[in-house]
Amino acid sequence: MPREDPHSAEDPLLGAVLGNRYKVLELVGEGGMGQVYRGQHVGLDRPVAIKVLRHEFGMDRSLIERFLREARAASRIGHENIVDIIDVGNIPEGGAYFVMEFLEGNELEDLLNREGRMPWARARGILIQIARALGAAHKVGVIHRDMKPSNVVLVHRDGNPDYVKLLDFGIAKIEDEAGLTQTGMVFGTVAYMSPEQAMAQSVDSRADIYALGCLAFELLSGQLPFDDVNPTRMLDMHIEDPAPKLREVSPHAGIPPAVEVAVLRAMAKAADDRFQTMAAFADALAAVPADYEVPGAGKRKRPPRPQVRRAPILARKRVTSAPIDVRGARVPMPPELTMLSTLYVALAASDGELDGAETELIVERVHEWRSSLARRDVGTLLRHTLADFQAMAKASPDGGLAARNKRVSEACEDLQRLLERKQLAAILADLYEIAGVDGRVPDEELRFIVKVTSLLGLTPDPRLLATAYLYLTLSHADGVVDPEEVKVVHEQLRSWAPEASEAEVKTVIRWARAEFERRPSVDEQLACAQEAANQLSLSADPDALRRILADLWRIAGADGFIADEEQRFIMDMVERFSGRS
Repeated sequence: MPREDPHSAEDPLLGAVLGNRYKVLELVGEGGMGQVYRGQHVGLDRPVAIKVLRHEFGMDRSLIERFLREARAASRIGHENIVDIIDVGNIPEGGAYFVMEFLEGNELEDLLNREGRMPWARARGILIQIARALGAAHKVGVIHRDMKPSNVVLVHRDGNPDYVKLLDFGIAKIEDEAGLTQTGMVFGTVAYMSPEQAMAQSVDSRADIYALGCLAFELLSGQLPFDDVNPTRMLDMHIEDPAPKLREVSPHAGIPPAVEVAVLRAMAKAADDRFQTMAAFADALAAVPADYEVPGAGKRKRPPRPQVRRAPILARKRVTSAPIDVRGARVPMPPELTMLSTLYVALAASDGELDGAETELIVERVHEWRSSLARRDVGTLLRHTLADFQAMAKASPDGGLAARNKRVSEACEDLQRLLERKQLAAILADLYEIAGVDGRVPDEELRFIVKVTSLLGLTPDPRLLATAYLYLTLSHADGVVDPEEVKVVHEQLRSWAPEASEAEVKTVIRWARAEFERRPSVDEQLACAQEAANQLSLSADPDALRRILADLWRIAGADGFIADEEQRFIMDMVERFSGRS
């Protein structure tokens, strides 16, 4: 990748030319996963916008895929009011980028901050353009799921100073594609979130209709339909509280009655009670003329709102693992459940969201700790926990990492005081299961579990862990993992730690399995097993080594047949233990 202006030590991308075509000129915005730069097409001398995946995510294939799905989601729609995607590419050092048309205009968010609210004559055209753009997205199976003013840019085009361009399909749901963010707690922005999205239920295009209803309410009245200093309470208001009437909130705004009816219908709590298509919502808005005058409406103008409209962030007050006051829960929430929710959500939602499988499993595991609670109350707790982490992320330049780590550490300290060792081990078993819900345990999540293991005082004996790794590697040696072998592995490890609980033994096995699975090739797996054998030969006594070898033969023969690969593995262990056993 050519470096034409390498003088910037703070941001090595400045001056770089991506794909031999796009020169990076200036950082203009940042989000949770990416940074947006103003750039220039070198050959055409054309301004462009370049969105680059953050460097720390550059080696994670799942995050790269999630990042690039934004480009795919926007490009497959092909609507005039949705930002044009020009190109995509990979950065040799790791990561990805995509190139968009460069928009010179105003975010609707900034306009609202300056002017407070907008008259119907102007808001009408903006809302109809947004609705038609989202309707086009829905027709090709794309649901935006994060519709808000900052994702709307107004540019001057074709004589229209309020020409709409929609941005940021980063958490869009693509209905006919295996989703990276599946049914579940996929959080956009709490001020515009539909009740079903807030409750971790399945979402469809009607979630966007609800969000646009909230945006229309704000655009016409100058304030959010649901607002609170605590963002978690805002979520509960979306779920439970009736929407206020537009013309009561802003009686002097001259809002036509039919517009109020349409907006409130779009914001119905039940998806079946809303407009069923975005086109129907657009038609209802278009049916009211721009020059409609409300009889007796005054000319009084609402003063501009403060520049910062967002509710204060919870993370600004001291973070502790004290019980959360969960609005919407029908019974007091036990303190250990709030701590468990903290650990489980911190593990699964490091990218700011929970997919459907993670949500379902976490609810199940937390519910097992206190089965007398309703599952609905557990779901409410998880929703509050995730919203709290999101608030931390917005409040801090480091994405809330320090605050999250502090919260996790405090939860672990309190859990150590509240629970017995076997219960703490059960927490680790849950964490491994949650991390592996998609079939593998990513390195980042494995590091998190190792850290929690240490904070809970449960770091396993390294000799037991090395032994477990040997047993596990042997059971995979012939490429076929037989249930009989797995059963014997568990039984033999249990004999090595008779005082340990069942959960602790399972934790050791999961730890060893995670170490095994994170090595992609057989050679790397065997090299790790050989290193484990070398460590055991130095730390274990001869009797223990003989027992390990006997266990290996027993595991290999559990299915009634010892394969050549298994025999070679055991003989290698015999050689490494020679002189001690």
